[in-house]
This record gives sequence, C-alpha cells and structure tokens, in this order.
Amino acid sequence: MTAYGVAQDPASMPAKTSRYPVPMTHALLIEDDPEQMVLIQTNLQEFGQGRYRLDWASRLVDGLAHLGKAQFLGEFRVDVVLLDLGLPECDGYDSYLAVRKKAPEVPVVVLTGDRREKTVEMVIRGGADGYLVKGEASGPQILAAMQSAILRRTGRAASPDSVTFESGVWRRRRSAG
Repeated sequence: MTAYGVAQDPASMPAKTSRYPVPMTHALLIEDDPEQMVLIQTNLQEFGQGRYRLDWASRLVDGLAHLGKAQFLGEFRVDVVLLDLGLPECDGYDSYLAVRKKAPEVPVVVLTGDRREKTVEMVIRGGADGYLVKGEASGPQILAAMQSAILRRTGRAASPDSVTFESGVWRRRRSAG
C-alpha cells in the first residue's frame, strides 16, 4: 500500500454538462481506517456530483507530507483537510496542531469518533473549521461542513451548486450568473 493515494478518480466519474466550468474541490482525508475512507469516498461520489477529488493518507506523517508537496511544490492543491483525531502515531489535539502548523491556511474539518464536549471545544477553540462525529454525519452534512470550512477560511464557495443547511433544510446554493 502506498503512503497516500487518490481515493476518488474524477476521470472515472460520468461527465457532467454545464454552461460554466465547475471547479474541482480537492480534499485530503487523514484517516487510518480504510472502511472510513471508503465511506467518505462513497459520500463524495454520491452527493458531490463529480466535483470532489479525495486524496487519502492513512498516517499523519503521510498526510503532512502530502500537504507539504501541495504547499511547496505546487504539484496539486488541497482545498480542505478531513482529519481523524484518533490516529495511531499521534492522538487527539496534537494531530490537529500538526496539520494546522504544516498548512495554516488550509481549512480543517475534524472527523472523529470522539464525542466528548471537552475535545470538541478544544479543537474548535484551537481554530478547526468544523467537527463531525463518525457514524453520525450524513453525506450532505460532510459536504456542507467541507464547503462552509472552505468558504469561512478562503471566502470562496467550493462549487456553484453547493449543498447548504439553511433554516433546518438542506438546500442547494446557486451561483449568480
């Protein structure tokens, strides 16, 4: 198994026709559980309409290397990081701090099984852009968390037809034009 790999190949997805070019959102998932990676990949494929590329790092060190390459070599970009706090080599808040230190400008959505209020508060106060509990977040919720994190940190929407949660209802946000 490679240190990190592309979990979603955009070329394998059906072509979408549109009047406007649709930007591809590049997400990096740092998660040691392959089943969780497949679940996230499936949700992005099902609800993301071919607008998401998911790169996967099964270890924190590999995720940090991926961020470094994106940052310094410009080979590819990372628009948002989905981070598991329960990684074997670095647990909890230290994982978040390592990612934030490596790429302070990249939005980070924590995706973890840790439901403790203390952990949620610590990570959000530390600057995380979102917090989702594994097994409780639906595909649209994952996409909405990613998109709002990108928008909050960069001021730009992830895609023209973003899924958002407004007044208790899932809605598509249409771009002007």
